[in-house]
Amino acid sequence: MNITAEGHLPNTKSKTTFNHDNFFHANSLADAELVDPGISLTYSNHTQNFTVEATSGIAVWTWLDYPAGVLLNFDTNGFLLLPGQPREVSYTLKSDSTNGSWTGQVSVESLWNNTLAF
Repeated sequence: MNITAEGHLPNTKSKTTFNHDNFFHANSLADAELVDPGISLTYSNHTQNFTVEATSGIAVWTWLDYPAGVLLNFDTNGFLLLPGQPREVSYTLKSDSTNGSWTGQVSVESLWNNTLAF
């Protein structure tokens, strides 16, 4: 299910578009035969956002993680990613003791990575 609405954030006069995606899976993910989604992660110095893309399968519950020395919030984390539908992820930086080098150390995983231990 996808919902899109336009509105105003508190104390602003400009319109903002709000998007919400929700996925339903009828069977337990414990029983799913997950495949390697072939996740790629890039960072744009221009937009200062990360782009995540699944290239070979559905990335179930995809999340980004950042290294020590930085504290931040990603605008979205823990999402489903369909092949060929890149997702741009922004962040709010709270502190950085890495002089900006942390952007090259961000990692991305999905539930498929949890199957590698078996």
